[in-house]
Parts: sequence; structure tokens; C-alpha cells
Amino acid sequence: MSEEQGQDKAETLAPFFRPRSMAVIGASRNPRKLGYVLLDNLVKARFPGQLYAVNLEPESVLRHPTYRTVLDIAGPVDLAAIGVPAALPVRVAGEHG
Repeated sequence: MSEEQGQDKAETLAPFFRPRSMAVIGASRNPRKLGYVLLDNLVKARFPGQLYAVNLEPESVLRHPTYRTVLDIAGPVDLAAIGVPAALPVRVAGEHG
């Protein structure tokens, strides 16, 4: 593999390793739920990019407005963390591409 090909592969993976924005699907106000823990950890770690909370309920979570789906977010989303009950991730992934 040439150096150029290696750089191309690295750039392809950049959104995964260095996301500029991230959605937390299943963000919750309940500190006992995974969606809360995921968003809270990102906030406490001072994630340098844009954070989006995704939840069907029209509320804010940890001072982040919520969106009903990732498709409702106007800006680009580089990476998503899914924190929903075990039966839902396959459906959620299908809805959010």
C-alpha cells in the first residue's frame, strides 16, 4: 500500500476517530439510563465538537435541545452513540442510516 493510499484510508476513518459532531440517540434526563451516561460523559470530557441529544420527547437533556431523530438535525453528524433498550438499536440504526 502506498503512503497516499494509507492517507486516504485514514481520512475515511477520521469521522470515527476524530468526529466533529456526535449524536447521542436515546439521550435521557434519567441519570440511571445509558443515554444520560453517554451524553454526560461527553460533556464532562469536554467533547470539542457539536453534541446532539436525540430523544422522542420534546425536552432538553443536560442543556442540549433534543431532536426526535437524527434526520431532524440540520448540521452534519459524524458519529452516533446509541443508548436505547436492547430491542430498539436495529430499528434505530435503520431509521438513522
